Amino acid sequence: MDLKLLLKPFRPFFLIDTIMVLLVISLTYSTLPYLFLTSSDLYNHYIVSFFVLLYIVFRFYPNIYFPKKDVLFYLYCAVFIANIISCLVSGAVIVNTAVKGYPAYFLANVLTYILLYNVYVYNRKYNSFIESFNNTIRGYFLLCYIALFCTFLMLLMVELFHFNPMSNDVTNTYDIFMAGLGTSRTANETFYYPYYMSVVSVGNEDRIDLFHSAGSIYGIFHEPHIMTFMVFPALIIFLYQAKSLYQKGAVLLVSLLYMLCASSAMNILSVLLLIVLYLGFRKPILSIVIFILALNGFLLLLSLENPLSEFILSKLISGSADYGIDALIYTFTPKSFWGNMSMLDTSQFLSRSVDTMDVGFLIFFLNICFLVVFVYKLFKISMSQDYTIKFVALSILYYFLHSFKLTMKNYEYTYLMLMIFMLDIAYKYSLKTRKNSR
Repeated sequence: MDLKLLLKPFRPFFLIDTIMVLLVISLTYSTLPYLFLTSSDLYNHYIVSFFVLLYIVFRFYPNIYFPKKDVLFYLYCAVFIANIISCLVSGAVIVNTAVKGYPAYFLANVLTYILLYNVYVYNRKYNSFIESFNNTIRGYFLLCYIALFCTFLMLLMVELFHFNPMSNDVTNTYDIFMAGLGTSRTANETFYYPYYMSVVSVGNEDRIDLFHSAGSIYGIFHEPHIMTFMVFPALIIFLYQAKSLYQKGAVLLVSLLYMLCASSAMNILSVLLLIVLYLGFRKPILSIVIFILALNGFLLLLSLENPLSEFILSKLISGSADYGIDALIYTFTPKSFWGNMSMLDTSQFLSRSVDTMDVGFLIFFLNICFLVVFVYKLFKISMSQDYTIKFVALSILYYFLHSFKLTMKNYEYTYLMLMIFMLDIAYKYSLKTRKNSR
């Protein structure tokens, strides 16, 4: 997206639309709500939901649009409601948590979806599809610009100007950090937020010296794989929207530097899979050759004794990798109808054996239905002849591949609503253009 779009004159409310979308998407793993609202994730969701509801009524009433044919959204609602009922029936969590906590996430997600759709419908009256698409998710793009700016500015200050980032300890200040304390990953980790510019983690041993000499820099997020999970879909769209070869090169350079700064194994794996899948559809033989070469190069690198190979090995055998595998096993191995734990309570993967955890057949079935519809729509838009739709598909595909790290925890976040929205409007637009071309 061209940064000038954020600065040119807006029609009434367009600037507020951008801020509201930024606000709701920032609820997903971002530190921004904690800086401007409260230190509680739960309270932040309720506060943001209240303001979003008021804004939707004030902005769009009496023409508030509610999509009636988006199967994915209704499957999402079914999964989340089934999880709340399952918790209450099975006693998996304290009733107070299920009654007061989970509805906060559900309410914020539903209102996020309604907000996105109404902003899009309003824009579509005056603009083309791509302009309406950009205007609607401009708040998400702005969040990504902020994340990139904070990360690289802190990196320059630390690596070039030898700034000491170990000030403003926030380890026990916000829910976003406190939720993971005491786990094997954060046992010796301390989080700093110097000048409220960028989160810096000290004590995490998985580092690349060139980028992490004084600690790991996370920008406005709380861990490395999340910073790429949130930003890389936008970078893929930025790459498509870059007009000249120099602009495309700049986007690729920024993406590479951001990837190295995060040093997330899940991010690297997702990008490689994305490239292989993309080439697989366009040039299958070249895709196979690249995959074989990449695999051989990766194995050769691991066989050498150097800091980079040691870093990769530490990532592969880390507790984070075990956590991801356990989450997948839990998601796809139901044992009873209701299950015995909440699908959102992923902290139990770090304290319990996966054999004792049960997602339940009801949620398992609804989740499978959700994934089938998601993959079907994603496949259909990937086959579109429109390059705009193809890059939207690549952006969503990256999200889908990376989201396996979080599995069913994704249902808690407003970020999923953004992806459902993008997928739905791209799918409907591709169907419409296909019919018009006949």
